Amino acid sequence: YLFWELVGVCSYMLIGFYYPKHAAVHASKKAFIVTRFADLFFLFGILIYSYYAGTFNYDLGVMPELANNLTHMQQTASWLIPTALFLMFIGGAGKSAMFPLHIWLPDAMEGPTPVSALIHAATMVVAGVYQVASLFPIYVKFGAVEQLHWIAYIAAFTAFYAAAVACAQADIKRGLAFSTISQIAYMLVALGVCFALDNHHGGLGYMAAMFHLFTHAWFKALLFLGAGAIIFACHHEQDIWKMGGIMKRMKLTSLTFIIATMALVAIPFTSGFFSKEAILEAALHKNPVFFWIGAGVALLTTFYMMRVIFVVFFGKSRSHSSEHATEVGGLMLVPLLILAVLALISGYGFMADRLVPFNGFVSESFHIGMPFYVSMGALVLGILLAAVF
Repeated sequence: YLFWELVGVCSYMLIGFYYPKHAAVHASKKAFIVTRFADLFFLFGILIYSYYAGTFNYDLGVMPELANNLTHMQQTASWLIPTALFLMFIGGAGKSAMFPLHIWLPDAMEGPTPVSALIHAATMVVAGVYQVASLFPIYVKFGAVEQLHWIAYIAAFTAFYAAAVACAQADIKRGLAFSTISQIAYMLVALGVCFALDNHHGGLGYMAAMFHLFTHAWFKALLFLGAGAIIFACHHEQDIWKMGGIMKRMKLTSLTFIIATMALVAIPFTSGFFSKEAILEAALHKNPVFFWIGAGVALLTTFYMMRVIFVVFFGKSRSHSSEHATEVGGLMLVPLLILAVLALISGYGFMADRLVPFNGFVSESFHIGMPFYVSMGALVLGILLAAVF
């Protein structure tokens, strides 16, 4: 909990980095206050859990006496630990910007762009997913299926809502912020539809969530850093309607951004394709409603990202700043090129099996089925709609 709070402090200071700007100061306060409010529930959950479990430890494998305490509790007050787990999830929902606690994240774009890349790919926003995943054995031990269902419902609504809002964003970074909310919600849907730790009994979503967390980190960091390079080259212009024709002037940056977009919209054989297919497959096995919501979100994701691609990179320049944009230097370009390679290959077993944050993770070989056909349909329809509009 202490380090969870320190992540919040770091985010507060990083978002408010440009402290002479009033907007940055307000955004940092908003992020801090919203996440502290959510963390109050996390603290309540920890206190209830630790009081009845007799320890702050939650690793069933390491502490046999913890398992015994919990078994005794299960017989006396079986509702207490599931309630504590859901209170803890509210803290995770604040960090991971689930509806209605998502309000701080778009404003957090006031921070420097590399900070946005860091927060969205690796630290603050993924904390909620890590939290639910690391407490998952306790959810299973207590049969807290109802709590997992609530997590899935909240996440499914958030995924759809954020994707819909992203379709109307003019600011390139705010659009990516809503995209992150949507993708994190995707991971929490995958966790919410699980009810066991192994693949044969419904743990498919548990692995899929960790897999998507891993692949998403590479391409989302690349999207933010790519957006930062474009903003820098366009003299700090962030409105996509004041860009255009960037492809002709910034070929390498444009190529890396397009590769990241391909991974995000799950073009076959990019990293995002493998992990998103795994989530859709897990949802279809457990609850087809979540599968169809996921497919709808995939359609919206393709639409809003292809909209950015068409508006920013193709067509004519719409402003003086984009007309005089030039390719960025090596300091900005080299990280983009490294991340572009990782956005393509991180879904394959030789890399994922070693690095996905889940003990014993093995990426399953991809197979063609209903999730594949539906996601390909969503992909083609999304591209066509974006091209028409």
